Amino acid sequence: MEGLVARFVDKGYVDDEIYGKARASGLLSRGYGARRIDQDLRAADIAEPLREALGPDEAARRESAVVLARRRRFGPFDTSPPRTPEEAHKLREKRLAAMVRAGHDFDAARHVLEAATIEELEEWVAEARDAD
Repeated sequence: MEGLVARFVDKGYVDDEIYGKARASGLLSRGYGARRIDQDLRAADIAEPLREALGPDEAARRESAVVLARRRRFGPFDTSPPRTPEEAHKLREKRLAAMVRAGHDFDAARHVLEAATIEELEEWVAEARDAD
């Protein structure tokens, strides 16, 4: 069995880098954060140096947080009627927890949820792109 796997690797049929890139890209496009991507690649038995190399840059992290917010209607994407302050606080805490569970860091999640407009989020993502 090991000989077969070694031959497949030599022929390029098995390539952790290509697999890892595809996996990371797919998770980012669905709105998952860097921590969750790292967990997924670790579960797929991708070596640590390769996981670090495949990790998203700051712009990709921010864009992924915005994708999740858009999908789940968080922050400025929420079009529901106004809530009481108590309801709004509870909902914000639930959304913050959902973003952290999706692998986003606390500061990014908080920034997305506190953004007043979609344009503010777009500028936030553009800042990171310009910095890279």
